[in-house]
Amino acid sequence: MLLLTSFLHRDELKDIMFRWMSDQLLQEDCIAVKKIINFNVYTINIYLDVICAGLFSHLSGADAWSFEVISKGQLKDFILEVAPYRSERLDYLASRYLKYPEDFYRSSPFHARVYCSGTQDAPHYLGHSRIKRFRRIAEKASRRMISIIFDQIKKRADDLAFERASRLGIPKEQLFTPLEQQVEEFAHAERRFIKELRKGQFLPDEKNLHSAAIHDVAGIKAIIDDERTAFFESFFERPGFRILEKERHAGLYNATNYLVECTLDKPALLASPPNSRVLYILSSRGLDKGTIIDDYRKFILEAEDSVMIEVITSNYPEMIESELGRCMHEERIVSQREQVEYRSSIARNVRYITEYMFLFSLSGKSCLEELPIKLWEKAMPDTYDHAIRDLWDIPTMPVL
Repeated sequence: MLLLTSFLHRDELKDIMFRWMSDQLLQEDCIAVKKIINFNVYTINIYLDVICAGLFSHLSGADAWSFEVISKGQLKDFILEVAPYRSERLDYLASRYLKYPEDFYRSSPFHARVYCSGTQDAPHYLGHSRIKRFRRIAEKASRRMISIIFDQIKKRADDLAFERASRLGIPKEQLFTPLEQQVEEFAHAERRFIKELRKGQFLPDEKNLHSAAIHDVAGIKAIIDDERTAFFESFFERPGFRILEKERHAGLYNATNYLVECTLDKPALLASPPNSRVLYILSSRGLDKGTIIDDYRKFILEAEDSVMIEVITSNYPEMIESELGRCMHEERIVSQREQVEYRSSIARNVRYITEYMFLFSLSGKSCLEELPIKLWEKAMPDTYDHAIRDLWDIPTMPVL
């Protein structure tokens, strides 16, 4: 129930997540998860940079250069500093940003690479690439999975109502159900779903899984004026690319989202194995340093041939609005977190298990005896906090 289309070996990861949701931990899952997640982060950085170097050189007509940023504050500072125009609105936003920087989520972690043309002294901002943070992936994935689970529970609640109406000999539409009984029936439906899940009797519908797929783990934002849209799209008409979807957003947030399928250059990925620094990091995360190079090679050779990435285009004023103005990205994220229809312990545990998988891949532990969070168990946030601390052997309560 977790399909990350920017990832290689995404179907294998989806199967592991489904097992973990069912509390069916296989020991081979532990190393598999670490390889899939860590090798994907490594390869995404490589293939995104190749795509961006080509795209932004195409848009600027010259070789593009780049630099890394690790916080949203760095990006916001830069786009204001190099803004290619002046306006009353820009001056207003800049003055508020300088006066009240604490209101603009400057410290938000942001793993991105900014691309420019021109010189270091006079840069022209072209756009940036970014890899979605693990917490954001977990949040988005859990929202999608929760939606699937909620639909399943509602279906079972509807079945219970139909059964009750049949016993009374009336159509379900004529059934009157007091609120208290509705709550009781919904709880019964939850238990019925969990029972099916634990017994392996529930198989998610492939149509629902693909509609819940997450395509934007790897993303690019390009700054272009509307009249250059055709020229921008011509880059993705080359062999190795295919635009699958195009969606225009208008209103507070004005931009165009593209879903692009990208064929990977596997020989190039094989020619860029992890260096000594990456080997050290991966071994500290529980992978066998002696086999990492061979494991990486096998990972690439046996992987899918293509990935999906999200590409967003907007003009410079809209970019300013999305970072500093009327549709600030961080405000949209906060709003998304609040707009959750289903808030039971099951929903909470979906997020815990999803995030735990990603954090486990970063820890030094190479195996798990059991999963600390069960989908059907009610648990305090403290339980999850303890499980995360345990990955790094940090005591919840220091023992003297």
